[in-house]
Amino acid sequence: MPTPKPQKKNPFEKKKQSLFSKEVLIAIVLVVCTYFILACTFGVFGKIIANGAPVLAQYGTHFLTRSPETLVVTEVAEGENFVLPEDAFEVVELYNPKVEFKNTREGQTDEKTERFKIPAGVHAIPDGWVAELESANKGLYINWKSRNPDVDLVVEVAEDTVLTFDSANWEKFRTPIRDNMRVKRTELFNVKETTHTLVVKAGKTRLSKGVIGALDPTDLIYIIQSVLTDDDAASKLFDVEIPNQQTITVNDNIFNTVIGEGEGKLPTISASTDVLITDRSRVTIAAGHYLVPLTSYFDLKDANPGIQFSVRQGKREGVVMGEFPEDATLELPEALYADFIRENPALPVEHIETLSTPTTTITFDLGEPTDLSMPNTERNQLAIFNPSLKVEKEQSFSYSGGGVKGPLIGTALLVTLCIVVALFIGVSASVYLNEYSGKGKFLKTVRLAMLNLAGVPSIIFGLFGLMLFVIAAPRVTSTPAVNDKFKIPLFPSLSEPSMRKMEAEQILAVDSNTSTADAVIKAKTIGRAKFYKGWTFLSFEGWGTSLLAGGLTLAVMVLPVIITACEESLRAVPMGFREASLALGASKWQSIRTAVLPYAFPGILTASVLGITRVAGETAPIMFTAAVAAKSNSPFEITGEPGIVNATENFFLQSLQALPYHIYTVAGRIPQSEFTEPMQYGATLLFLIVVMGLAGLSVWLRIRARKKLKW
Repeated sequence: MPTPKPQKKNPFEKKKQSLFSKEVLIAIVLVVCTYFILACTFGVFGKIIANGAPVLAQYGTHFLTRSPETLVVTEVAEGENFVLPEDAFEVVELYNPKVEFKNTREGQTDEKTERFKIPAGVHAIPDGWVAELESANKGLYINWKSRNPDVDLVVEVAEDTVLTFDSANWEKFRTPIRDNMRVKRTELFNVKETTHTLVVKAGKTRLSKGVIGALDPTDLIYIIQSVLTDDDAASKLFDVEIPNQQTITVNDNIFNTVIGEGEGKLPTISASTDVLITDRSRVTIAAGHYLVPLTSYFDLKDANPGIQFSVRQGKREGVVMGEFPEDATLELPEALYADFIRENPALPVEHIETLSTPTTTITFDLGEPTDLSMPNTERNQLAIFNPSLKVEKEQSFSYSGGGVKGPLIGTALLVTLCIVVALFIGVSASVYLNEYSGKGKFLKTVRLAMLNLAGVPSIIFGLFGLMLFVIAAPRVTSTPAVNDKFKIPLFPSLSEPSMRKMEAEQILAVDSNTSTADAVIKAKTIGRAKFYKGWTFLSFEGWGTSLLAGGLTLAVMVLPVIITACEESLRAVPMGFREASLALGASKWQSIRTAVLPYAFPGILTASVLGITRVAGETAPIMFTAAVAAKSNSPFEITGEPGIVNATENFFLQSLQALPYHIYTVAGRIPQSEFTEPMQYGATLLFLIVVMGLAGLSVWLRIRARKKLKW
C-alpha cells in the first residue's frame, strides 16, 4: 500500500488564529463598554429611584400640592390634649410615620369671620392694615396717592412700660404723654457719665485687632496696611498709619480697651477725664390702648428705641389715604376685626354679618418626649392651637419641608415659553434655509456656526442672557431707571404712577420741564432708583430676573438643535411634492404650507422632544436670568396695580422657582442633613418622571402623526 503524502502546512493558519484572537478581544471590549454604560445608567437611576421612590410613596399628593417650606423639628414634652386642625394633623402624621399618637379623637371648633363694608372714597388707613386687608381678601389692591401725617394712632401697651428721658426730652414729651397716656408714676434720678478726651499721635504704629474693633464707633481717621479677617485673634497686630494728630472722645469701655501698656495699644500724647452728671426722668406707662399723634409716636420711639408698643404703622410720613373706587365688602377673622375697629376709629366701617365656619380638629396625646417634624405652616398652627405648648428644643432646615409645587409650575412656564419661541423662530429659520435660500459659502458658514453653537456650554448662554435680557433689554416705561445709559423719550405719559408704586419702586417725581440729565442727578442724590417726569421712554434697563428673560435665554440655547432637526426633516420630504404643488398653480408659500410642512411635522416634533429634554434640566442659564430659591406666591397669583397691561407685565417680569435650581439649592447650597436628603431625591425622581413624560408624549404624537401620513 502506497505511503500517503504529507499535507502541506496552511500558510494562512497562523494569521487566521491571530485574526480570531483580535476579533474575540474586540468583541470583549465592545461588550464591556456596553455593559459598563448600562451599569452606570442603572447605578445612577437605581440610586435615584431607590432613595426617591419611598419619599414619593410617603408624601404622595402632598409633594405635588405644597411649595417648598422650612422644615421644623420640635422636641415636644409628653402631655395630653394636643390640638390641631384635621388637615394639619394629617400632615404631621405624614412627616412622623414612626410616632405613636395616642388617644386621638375628633372635635369641632367654629372659626368666626366678620364681613363688613368700607364705602367708596378716600380713607386714612395705617399701612400695616393695608397689608392685613389684602392678605385676608384675595384680589384686593388698595392704591393711594398721598399720606396724611396729621392723624392719631391707636397705640397698644401690652404691659406696664418704663420710658426714660433726659431732661430736655422730658420737657418735650411731658405734655403729650400726660394728655394721651395714663402715667402710673414718674421718678427723677441722676446718671454719672465718664468721658475721656484723647490726643492721638500721628505716624505709623501697630494696633491689635481688639483695639481696631474698639475704635470703630469713634471718628478717628487711620489707614490699615493689611486686611482683617474674621478668624484673626483679637491680639493679632496690624500695621496702621495715623495721618495726622487727632483728638477723640471715648467712653470708659473704649478707653480701657485702647489705652494701656505693651504692643497693640493706641499711641496718645495726652488723656483727660471728665465726669458729667445728668438729670433723667423715668416714666411708667400703664397697660392699655391710647390715641397718640403720629408724629409724637415716632418721636417717642426715637427717644426710647427699645419700647415694645404695638402699632400697625411703619412710616413716619403718615398713614396712607387709601382709594376705594366703589364700596368694598371685605372679611377679617373675628379677633383681627376687633383690632381693626379699635385701631381705626375714624374709618367708616359698616358691619354686615358674622360668618361661622366649622373646623374639624384632632386632639391627641404623647406618651413620651417626641421629636415632631413638620413644615413651618403646621408648626405655626401647633403654636396657635396649643398656647401652653412646652418645647424642649427646636431646629429648622431650609427648603426641607413641603413639596415642589412652585418649582414644578415655574419649570413648566419656562419650558412652555422657551419651546413656543424656539419652535416659531427655529421652524421659520429652517424653512428659509431649506426652501428659500440659495447655496453659497455664506450659508455654509451659517450652518457651521449653528453646529458650533449647539456645543457651547450652558453657562455661557446664562451669561449671555444676563447681559442681554436681564441688564440691557429695552422697555417702554414712564419710570426709567437712573442707571440706564440710553433713555429715548417717545411721547407724553398716559397716566401718572400712584404713590404706592412710587414708594415700592423708589421713584422720584420731578417737574415735566426738568431735563432728563437733571432728573437722573436728583434721583441719584436722594438714593432713588427711578424717576418720573411725565414722559414715556424707551429705556434699555433690562427685564431683571424674570420669566421672560429665562424663557428667551433657554430658547436661544436650544435654537441650534431645533433648526438643525427641522431642516433635516424638511429635506426628507421628496422634491416631487413641491413640484406637483407648483405645477397645480400653488404659490411658493402655499406649496410649503400644504405640501411640505405637514409631512415634516413628525420631524418637527422630534425637534421639540430634543428641545424639551435639554432645556427642562438646565440650571446654569436660569440661575442668572429667572430662578429664585424661595417665593411665597404662586406664579399665577399676580399682585399689583389693576389692569390687563400691568397684570401681563407683572406676570412675565416676575422671578420664579424652577425644579433644577431647587434641586441645586437643596443639594448644594444649604447644609446637608438627614432631613434635606429626602427632598432632593424625591424632587429629582419627580423631575425625571416629568421630563420622561413630556418626551414620551412628544414621541407618541410623532408616531401618531406618521401613521396619518402615507408617502
